[in-house]
Amino acid sequence: MERAERGDPRLRAVTAGLLAGMGLLAAGLWYLQIVAADRFRSRERRQTYRLVRVPGIRGRILDRAGRVLADNRPSYNLVLYIEEVRPLFREVYRRLKGRRRLSSAQARELSLQARWLAVSNLAQRAGAVIGRASSVTAKAFHRHYRNWPYRPDVDQGFEPCGNRSIPGTGRACAGRGSGDPSPA
Repeated sequence: MERAERGDPRLRAVTAGLLAGMGLLAAGLWYLQIVAADRFRSRERRQTYRLVRVPGIRGRILDRAGRVLADNRPSYNLVLYIEEVRPLFREVYRRLKGRRRLSSAQARELSLQARWLAVSNLAQRAGAVIGRASSVTAKAFHRHYRNWPYRPDVDQGFEPCGNRSIPGTGRACAGRGSGDPSPA
């Protein structure tokens, strides 16, 4: 094979083509990372929250006289992705801490309280929307957070409304979720 000469026009054309291609790739990356980043962030937020309605497939079961023996009843699961509520944890922690100086043990305890308070408030707000109280407890939440911090926490079912009031909603709900910020 011949050795390429330093001033070879074909070699310069290939080099210029490669540099132009790399420049186009860099410009495209800059556009996606800098210019269009807000648009992608807002799309991601919109895709995070979805309401999926699945109608009951059985329907009502009636006796001969037309009285209802069995009926459909809505069932809900609240799924919290810990990574997505971390900013809320930090916000609640900062609000609880204020300007106090804390030891590492006090900071850890306050962090646990902030996590529980944030999650219980989210569960109460979700329960207020659907008219049912959450069954999430501080003990169950802390056990889940300690053992499986990167797995979503699922509140299996909301309890029917009854005699306990949800702050700010004017509704009453009976449930085990206490809203008490103290960890178990």
